[in-house]
Amino acid sequence: MTLYACQTQNVEMLKRLVEIIPIDDNCIYNHNGNIEIFKIILDNTGSHNWEIVARDLIKDNHLELFKMLLEEKKLKNYNEFYLDCIQYNRIEIVKYLLSIDIDFNKDDLIYACNANKVEIVRLFLEKKQYNVIEYSESEEVLEMFLKYFEPNANCYVNADLKMIYTLKGLNVLLTEDVFKKLIKMEHMDIMKTLKLFPELDKNNNEYVELATQVNTKIADHLCKNGFVVSDLAKTIRSIIKL
Repeated sequence: MTLYACQTQNVEMLKRLVEIIPIDDNCIYNHNGNIEIFKIILDNTGSHNWEIVARDLIKDNHLELFKMLLEEKKLKNYNEFYLDCIQYNRIEIVKYLLSIDIDFNKDDLIYACNANKVEIVRLFLEKKQYNVIEYSESEEVLEMFLKYFEPNANCYVNADLKMIYTLKGLNVLLTEDVFKKLIKMEHMDIMKTLKLFPELDKNNNEYVELATQVNTKIADHLCKNGFVVSDLAKTIRSIIKL
C-alpha cells in the first residue's frame, strides 16, 4: 500500500498509511523526485544503505533530495560522492558538497581533468590549489587553469613545447631549482627552448656540471647557449669522451 502511494505520488495517502503500517523498503526508490514523499520516507525508514540512495540521487540530479538526505542521515565517506558528480557532471551538487566543506582528493581532480569536466575542475581549484598541468591531458582544462590561476615555474616540469610557449607567453619565469630538476629529468623540450629563458644565470657553472653527469646531449645544449663550463665539467666531459 505505501509503495502504491509513492508510485502514484499520493502524499496524503502515504501520510495516513505510515501511521498504521511500516513503510515498504522499495519506497526509497519510488519517490520520483517528490520532496514531500521523500521526507516521509526518510522519517519513517530506519537503517538502510543511504550511501546507495545518495548516489542514485546524484545520478538522477535530485539536488534538494540529496541535501535533505545528508542533513537528516549520518552517512560515511561523503567524499566518494564526488566521483559520481564528475561522472554525471552534477555541478550544483559539487557546489553544495564544497559549501559544506566535504573535502575532495587529488584522484577526484585527476578524474575531472581527464573527463574534461572544466566547470567542476574550476570549482575544485577555487577550493584548493593543485598544479593541474602535472596530470591533465585536456587542453581545455589547461587553458582554463592558465587563465584562471597564476601558474609558477613548477608548471614547466611536465610541459611539452606548446605548453612551454604558452607559459612563457604568460611571463612564467623558470627558477634555478626547477631548472636543475629539469636537467635531472632530461627534459629535452626545455633544452631546445633555452633562448626563451634569459632569467637563467648562464654564469652558474652548476648547470653544466649537473648536465654533464646526467646526459652529455643536455650539457651540449647548455654549452651552445652560452652557459659557463667549469673546470670540473670540462674534466668530466673529457673523461666521458675517453
